Amino acid sequence: AELSWQPNPADRHQLDIFAKDSGQWLLSETVAGNSFSLQSLDNGSYEIHVAALDPRGMAGIPAIKPLNVDLKARPARLQSPEEDAKYPDDMPEFSWQFRGDNEVGRVEIATDENFSNVIATSEWAPDNTALPSRALQPGQYYWRVVTEAGGNSMAASKPRTLLIDGSLPPVDIISVNYLDQQVRIFWQSVESATDYRLQLSEEPGFDNIIKEATVSDTTAALRLIPGRRYFVRLKALSEGPLTSRWGPGRELYLE
Repeated sequence: AELSWQPNPADRHQLDIFAKDSGQWLLSETVAGNSFSLQSLDNGSYEIHVAALDPRGMAGIPAIKPLNVDLKARPARLQSPEEDAKYPDDMPEFSWQFRGDNEVGRVEIATDENFSNVIATSEWAPDNTALPSRALQPGQYYWRVVTEAGGNSMAASKPRTLLIDGSLPPVDIISVNYLDQQVRIFWQSVESATDYRLQLSEEPGFDNIIKEATVSDTTAALRLIPGRRYFVRLKALSEGPLTSRWGPGRELYLE
């Protein structure tokens, strides 16, 4: 918003802004001319004091005017990437258009369309382009722009889907626990995986698979015959068109 007042012989003016309810002194500026741009006020009620300054810098009696700020954030208009875009880079650039006044925005990137699992954002800024806060692993994501105005009004755009091209990383087994005739294995989570394929073999080359299963968790229990050696390996699965690789095999042995 632009604040202006009637021209007068004074070259400079003293501008002071107070919160109406608390009387807190929020801003004090010496202004050349007869206008000032108000960019940083949150929603609320204020008093604007403007006084002319004489050549010695002494202020006259101020003019006082109430000001109510009631900004409303509006959903941004997304520009790029397009819906269902396939991106070869792990740091895509996002762009959008603001539709309200004095708005700031940030990108949110999630693995689900409800944005219950936001895995990357950008910084809040008045810019209309941004990079994510971290590199994105291959997989399908949802992205949107959240806008804020007046300190307490927020809006979110409709989400778009984005595919980061590539292959899912191999799955590493991180620990093995033995209990009686049962073995429980644990492996690292892969961000874009929906499930994991497990294979059990009596050979390190996995030429003869004796058990294969699809697991949605990052742990599984196996019942083994004591005195035999086994080998287990996993790979990540995705609903999208991403390829995946088997992780290294892990030897299992029950006394």
